[in-house]
Amino acid sequence: MTEVLHHTDPRIRTPEAEKERALEIENLVYRGTWEMILENDVPKGANMITGSFFVTIKDLEIDNPIFKSRFVAHGNKDYEKDHLFHDSTTSHQSSMRLLVAMAAIMGFDIWTEDISQAYLQSASELSVLEA
Repeated sequence: MTEVLHHTDPRIRTPEAEKERALEIENLVYRGTWEMILENDVPKGANMITGSFFVTIKDLEIDNPIFKSRFVAHGNKDYEKDHLFHDSTTSHQSSMRLLVAMAAIMGFDIWTEDISQAYLQSASELSVLEA
């Protein structure tokens, strides 16, 4: 079971949560997600996007639950969002059930893979300033 922590929940300040937040920042820096610049060097009228951390606790039923922390950019506040492609679809649960059923009927093996920070490993030509 997973619990999403509200930003006012005191558990987001525990050493375990802080460690995960630091790891997330370290990974984002390692992947070259952003470049630090001085406020005076920000171009006038730049599209600044804020962000926050999304903290969850996984495996609540065990003695040592796992904290996860992800940085989320507030793209909904991007004043240029109407000019960007944002209609990326995801698969529906019914589609996944159909695929799994068909694979079972046909005797196919099924695998799943989770790539850490997959979006950041994709190629992009976008340049966005975050505040």
